[in-house]
Amino acid sequence: MNRDTTSWGYWSKVHTPEKVFNRTCTMRSMLEEFLRRLADEGRVEVMVRVRPHAPQSKFVDVLEDKSIKLDIAAPADEGRGNAALSKLLGELFGVPAANVKILSGKTARLKLVRISAVRSNAPNDNK
Repeated sequence: MNRDTTSWGYWSKVHTPEKVFNRTCTMRSMLEEFLRRLADEGRVEVMVRVRPHAPQSKFVDVLEDKSIKLDIAAPADEGRGNAALSKLLGELFGVPAANVKILSGKTARLKLVRISAVRSNAPNDNK
C-alpha cells in the first residue's frame, strides 16, 4: 500500500489538533521538569540526541526516554558541533554556554550533558 505521506491531507489525519496539543504539552512539561530540577538542585543531567548539519540550530523534541532531541547547524568536526550544542542548551536553559558540560559522547550523536545553574557571587551576609 503506497501512501503519499508528504501531502497535507495525510499530515492532517495523522497529526490531529488534539495530538499536536497533547504532544506540545508533554514537551513543555518535560522541559519544565528539567528547568525545575536545575533550579532546585543547581544542576541537571540530560541525554541529548543531536542531528548535526541541520538547516538551523533548534530544539526539536523531548523523546519518550526523556532525552532531548536537537538540530545543530554546525558540522560535527573539530568541536564546532559541541560548541554549538553548548550554546543552544545554554540559551534553552538560561545559563551561559560555559555552564554546559558534555560528560560523555563527545564524538557521538547521543550525549550525556550536565547543565549547571548560574551561582551568585554575592558576599554571604550570614558571617
